[in-house]
Amino acid sequence: MIYPGTALRVGARGAPKGLEQIWLHAPGGEVEAWLQVAANPRGLVIFTHGNYEIIDHYEGWFAPAVARGFSVLMVEYPGYGASKGEPTQETVTQVMVLAWDAMRERFPDLPIIAWGRSLGGGAACQLSHLRPLAGLILQSTFTSIRAFARRFLMPGFVVVDPYDNLAAVRSFAAPVLVLHGELDEVIPFAHGKELAAAAQNGTFVRLPGGHNDTRADPAFWEPIFSLLYEAATPAVPPSGN
Repeated sequence: MIYPGTALRVGARGAPKGLEQIWLHAPGGEVEAWLQVAANPRGLVIFTHGNYEIIDHYEGWFAPAVARGFSVLMVEYPGYGASKGEPTQETVTQVMVLAWDAMRERFPDLPIIAWGRSLGGGAACQLSHLRPLAGLILQSTFTSIRAFARRFLMPGFVVVDPYDNLAAVRSFAAPVLVLHGELDEVIPFAHGKELAAAAQNGTFVRLPGGHNDTRADPAFWEPIFSLLYEAATPAVPPSGN
């Protein structure tokens, strides 16, 4: 099952203190997102989580990025938490586009970076096909659901939501950062290496730990900050002769 997190429900509540609750009006119903705005922001991150998580699990998680001047929008999946609808590749992609459009309208001059963890990497990669991004961060992410399904002897043709991340990074010209735990027990380490190798402008970071504990490493944030700063720095046009 690709979307087990639909079983994770929450009671009626708003966003935590310091965050703004935003509702994205998707075709299948309203989908929740939480926005944390940095002081004098230099960029904005759209984040999507793993398949058995909800945005509530990430309260306080992005404080280091916000402190460095990057606002963060945590986007929920349809059918997760307090959000309506059913999660599929199509509906998840629709919500990602709505999130990008809302942030572009609100912050017209900020570069937007997509960051996805695990299944969220698929959502981020889908967005990269449809909206311009200044950078892409893929954390503990697979090359595609079809390739991942082979571990369970599932034929590729039965996969209805393929999330072909490998194709996405091949066609993405901006910087791509791939972080993967060397002991990942869910998505093989080789998936991360293959994604980074396929990217036009890719960086691979090998982290100790498994699928759910890579951020415990002290070196976790350093390469992320490097990509965020690079994405937020305007390109300098070549000087004329």
